[in-house]
Amino acid sequence: MPAHYKGDYWNGIASISLILEGVILDLTQAKIRMQVRRSDTSEFAVLELTSTEGGIVIVDGPGGEFQITSRNLDIPSGSYVYDIEVITADSKVRTVLRGTWKINQDITQ
Repeated sequence: MPAHYKGDYWNGIASISLILEGVILDLTQAKIRMQVRRSDTSEFAVLELTSTEGGIVIVDGPGGEFQITSRNLDIPSGSYVYDIEVITADSKVRTVLRGTWKINQDITQ
């Protein structure tokens, strides 16, 4: 994920389409969640977004498309890890995306 500045408005991700092994992943009745943590073993998430509690919207379930909504991000500066997990209607859990995310300190305060 591109680096971001602490406290700045984040545009989210307008569209993510899930195609696994050439087949669209049906998101009808799926649950999606994203967590951001300091490390893989951190006890607490600094950001958690879900399709049930908010922050993630399933745009086209049968088409496998969802979005992560925009927001102000007031996460302390530093390096983080994140992943996005999908639990499909048949209760299969899939981690569909993971990576690192750098949050830079703003100069103007």
